[in-house]
Amino acid sequence: MSTFHEIKRTDLAGFGLLCLLSFLDAECIPVKMLMEGASVLRRGKPQPPPLVRESSTFVQKLRETLWAPARPREVVQVQSSKKRLLSDFTQDPDFLRVLAILQSPVRLQSCIIKIQNLCLIQRQVSRAEATLRMHDLIQYLIQHKLIEDTQKEMWLDAAINLVCGAFEKLENPSLPSLWTAYEALVPHIQALAKKAKAASFESERLVRVQLVVADYFENRGQYQEAEDLYKFVLEYFKREHGSEDALTLSATRGLATVHAQQDDYEEAEELFRLIYEIKQQMFGADHRYSLRARENLATVINAQGRHEEAESMFLQIVEGHVQRRGGGPKCLDALKSRRSLGLVYVEQRRYKDAERLFQKVFDEYESQYGSEDPNTLTAMHDLAYAHYCQREYDIAESLFEKALRGSEAVLTKSHPMTHMAAQNLALVYDFNGKQDAAEEQCVRAIAGLERTLRPNHSDTLRAIQILAQIRAHQGRLTEAVQILQRVLDGREETLGPDAKYTVWTREKLEYLKQTGTLDVRRDK
Repeated sequence: MSTFHEIKRTDLAGFGLLCLLSFLDAECIPVKMLMEGASVLRRGKPQPPPLVRESSTFVQKLRETLWAPARPREVVQVQSSKKRLLSDFTQDPDFLRVLAILQSPVRLQSCIIKIQNLCLIQRQVSRAEATLRMHDLIQYLIQHKLIEDTQKEMWLDAAINLVCGAFEKLENPSLPSLWTAYEALVPHIQALAKKAKAASFESERLVRVQLVVADYFENRGQYQEAEDLYKFVLEYFKREHGSEDALTLSATRGLATVHAQQDDYEEAEELFRLIYEIKQQMFGADHRYSLRARENLATVINAQGRHEEAESMFLQIVEGHVQRRGGGPKCLDALKSRRSLGLVYVEQRRYKDAERLFQKVFDEYESQYGSEDPNTLTAMHDLAYAHYCQREYDIAESLFEKALRGSEAVLTKSHPMTHMAAQNLALVYDFNGKQDAAEEQCVRAIAGLERTLRPNHSDTLRAIQILAQIRAHQGRLTEAVQILQRVLDGREETLGPDAKYTVWTREKLEYLKQTGTLDVRRDK
């Protein structure tokens, strides 16, 4: 304890920095995060709240049929909070000393070296960035033995606003290129949330950031973590802002999406229907936001096998977009809704109708945005899949190859959509008798998806499922059974034993064991 008292007596700024660090995740504290958060606070004005989605990603749910690139999320700026985002800690002289150090790289480095020499922190430098590590026991001693009770809330509030300031500089969590940055900051948001709960301390800014963290978890396929967080922020926003607030609706959309991705369609439909009704009351039935909310509802209805009802809704949605904009077939919202209608046709096995619609959508996207636009590439995937469903493997192979090359060029080779393009191509190669080429593409897709998403993400499991089929066609039945068992285990863990795709996988596994054959097409 003498070391702590010495630094508290001789270096108030250094002691303040230790107080701040004691509220963060102890294992890996990025120095860049501290400096960026300080630069936001130094400006003396609250930053805008994080970007929140206007439309849910559940319109991408039918990727489970197409394995095609995801439709980009739209984001909107949320109204300012009713509560202040910065509190009186910004006037506290102890914190201002720390803030000044964090704004000076030279002084900060000197302070870190001094504290490190006292064995109170460890500084780690990698190619990526410099990070700090503080032992859990040191954190405990600082918080419970050294910080005065009257100052604990101030330092917690300061740490929350510092980290949130850095976090809010990140863009949309659906962008895989930013996931590494999210990985570095999310543990500190979680640590602060835990400490705030223990102290019965509420921070609107922290809860807003937690909503974005829930979006991040959903994008990474961490559905249980996302669900728990969505429920927490939904309860908070409903209490503080009411059920019709933009933040409340965004949390509701997120929760509905996670339910749908876990095959809990009844709960998802109830939530999406609630959102649609609120949007309809707020903006009118023909408003863009209302039409998008209805599209989410139609998508979950289609996923439950109520295809005719979904088809009728999508036809009305397309017409609504066209009338609203007067844009005819070139209206972008109408094009996206036509794509969703085509996915309904796929589920109805009306493959020729789907092909015609996908061809029109592809032609319009290519005409308006060019052949390398992500929307055009998505439409090309859709068209290729329609040909694949009709057993027109040569046409499908050619289109999938073009789509893969385009994805590599536009989205990069490490993008999850590129990996899913590779697994599409592997599937067609396999049915064309090109098992070696199919295996190469599929193994590449699995490796990339496991890195980018996670081993039990639904997209990763679909790629592994295709590999099981390839192994069966190669006559390597023991490996095929083991691989498909891995898929079943993953779906039981993430979706539950009675979910639709879990049951389907279990049936396929039993058939493989009995007959030695496997066909992962869903109409087989």
